[in-house]
Amino acid sequence: MSEVHRYKVVKMISEAGNRIGYDPHGPVVVMAEAYDQLHAENERLQKARIPAGLYRELCALRELRDQTKNYVDSYLLDEVEDAENCVSEDQHLCASALSECLMDAFEAHWDSAMAKASTNTPEAQ
Repeated sequence: MSEVHRYKVVKMISEAGNRIGYDPHGPVVVMAEAYDQLHAENERLQKARIPAGLYRELCALRELRDQTKNYVDSYLLDEVEDAENCVSEDQHLCASALSECLMDAFEAHWDSAMAKASTNTPEAQ
């Protein structure tokens, strides 16, 4: 439920029993039960929301992960696989060490953390 039905009052009865007539119509009212249900749904959604700053940070981390994977696939693998693609032996050794660290990070942290985060978002539920 995302909205409540609104009624235009034509006649009302006061608590004292007096009749009040409106021409063409009076105030707009909603059913109390429908309003309470809408209010409870909004409260539930507010509790399930991810704060905007955390969501932006999560998006930035995903973008960083994707760019790093692109770098690994595009450049780093060439430097690791063949020392002739490197300017020096030191560059080849650094590329190999960086590749190991990045692969460990992908396996141990980013992939599992991103999978958990994506199942905890309101869109996934």
